[in-house]
Amino acid sequence: MNNIKKSNKKDRQPVCSKCGCGHIYFTNTKIVCRRCGHVEQRGNAEVVNDA
Repeated sequence: MNNIKKSNKKDRQPVCSKCGCGHIYFTNTKIVCRRCGHVEQRGNAEVVNDA
């Protein structure tokens, strides 16, 4: 079964990469989490470490 690696369809559900919740909303350039206030760049599912 090679379908295990192709489970990206579930990952398309947008969730906050910091707190993992789905309470996010989209702006023109960013994704903002309503719960923790975490901001991500639009189109990036991964957290960008600015540290």
